[in-house]
Amino acid sequence: MNYKYYVDKIVPKIDEIIDNFDFERVKDTMDALNWGWATTRGEVPEISDMKALVRSLFKDLFYHESTEVATGGFVASRDDDDNLELSFVVANWYTEPEEN
Repeated sequence: MNYKYYVDKIVPKIDEIIDNFDFERVKDTMDALNWGWATTRGEVPEISDMKALVRSLFKDLFYHESTEVATGGFVASRDDDDNLELSFVVANWYTEPEEN
């Protein structure tokens, strides 16, 4: 990972996501589902915990040169131009392509 590039170009994008993502909605959803994390001893995490986790996910994304990382319901992803996306996923499903 190019640390200077990460700090100069990526951290501002992460800050934008942190400032605009609806963590309150996620907290409400987690409260309704009684969705706790192991790191919060099974309790629903506080928004500050969520923000710290999201920062860590994006750091891991670049450190491991991945296109997607996920944990605790959060999915952090990036495209080839280093545009970032954060999602909170309650449920999803996909199928694998068939082999010919």
